[in-house]
Amino acid sequence: MPGFLRKPWFWIITILVLVIVGAFFFMKNAGEQKKKDEAAATKAMPTSPFAAIGNGKADVEGGIIQ
Repeated sequence: MPGFLRKPWFWIITILVLVIVGAFFFMKNAGEQKKKDEAAATKAMPTSPFAAIGNGKADVEGGIIQ
């Protein structure tokens, strides 16, 4: 067995590098997923009276302001 494999610093650095690389790929995947979710959210939403009310486009009597 080579001598460097017996040193604790070798294993600490190796594990640290693996954790950093894993975190990089995890964050990269999360960023790509966020972009996909944002693209899906910006698709045309069907118009409905409930969406207009939710956006504050209803007057006092309950009519919808266009």
